[in-house]
Amino acid sequence: MIDMSTWRDVQADVIDNLRLDPRNVRLEIPYGVPESDIIHDLFANEKAFNLVEAIAKVGYLTHELPIVVIRDGEMVVVEGNRRVAALKAIQNPFLAPEFRAKIARIAEQIPDRDSLKKIFVKIAPSQDEADQLIAALHTGNQRLPWSPSRQAAFFQAQIDSGKSLKQLLDQYPLAAFPFSLLSGTLMIAISIGETYPRCSLQRRNKHALWLCCPI
Repeated sequence: MIDMSTWRDVQADVIDNLRLDPRNVRLEIPYGVPESDIIHDLFANEKAFNLVEAIAKVGYLTHELPIVVIRDGEMVVVEGNRRVAALKAIQNPFLAPEFRAKIARIAEQIPDRDSLKKIFVKIAPSQDEADQLIAALHTGNQRLPWSPSRQAAFFQAQIDSGKSLKQLLDQYPLAAFPFSLLSGTLMIAISIGETYPRCSLQRRNKHALWLCCPI
C-alpha cells in the first residue's frame, strides 16, 4: 500500500532547482551523463517536443505533480522527466539545440511563460517509496484508455449540448476525434475504430477530419 499523505508539495524553479534523473529507465544513455545529454535524449527519442506543443495549446496541467527525491542535496525528478524537460526548454530553448528554433517560436506565443518557471512538485520520502509509485503508474492498469465508442460517446454528448465542430476543435486541440462530426456517420466510424484499432480520425485542418490507417 502506497501512502502519499505525508509526501510534501513544494514549489521549485524548473531551471535552478530541478535535476533530471540520469537513472530514468526511459533513457538509453550511460549513467552519469550531463543533464544536457538527458534533455537531448528526451527530445530526440521520447517526444518531449510534443509536450512543449501540448503545454502551449492547453496549458500546463497540474493534476499530477512531478515526483522528486532528495539525492545528494538536490531535487531529482524521478517521475515526470519529460514534462520537466519540456518546461526547461520553454524557459531556455538552447537546452534542446536541435529543436531550439521550433521551441523558441512556440515559447514566444505562450502568454504566461514566466508562470511556468516555477512549478509544484511532490517530494517522495525515499527512493524505494518513489519506485513503488513509479511501478504502479507504469506497470499497473489503474487508468484504462477510452475505447473508440467511449470516446465517441463523450464527444457526441458535447454535440448534443449544442457545441459546434469549431468549438470542439478549439476546446480539445489534442483530441484525435474517433468520428466525423460533419458527415454524421458516427456509428460507422465507431465500427471502423473497433474493427481496425490502428485506424483513427485525425484533424487535417480546422474544418476537416481524415481517417488514417497506417500500413
